[in-house]
Amino acid sequence: MGNRARAAPLGSEVMPAARRPPPGTRSGTGAAKSSTSLSSAVPWWSRHPEAKRRRRVAGYKAYAVENKVRISLRRGLYWFKDLVHGR
Repeated sequence: MGNRARAAPLGSEVMPAARRPPPGTRSGTGAAKSSTSLSSAVPWWSRHPEAKRRRRVAGYKAYAVENKVRISLRRGLYWFKDLVHGR
């Protein structure tokens, strides 16, 4: 065991005084962002034409499945009515 130096836990490194941000300010990459740029708030896929097309096609597919379910339920209901009323 002896005199082993222990490694400091991650994130506990001390920042030199010259690079330390002034008290009361946030450190990190988010502090330097400008609030005038609204395009960065919009996700990349909302402007991407291929992603728009994929979402549109997925919507068409959802409507198609919805109609198939509705038709299937309607046929089942007609079948049950015919079974009960003996037509």
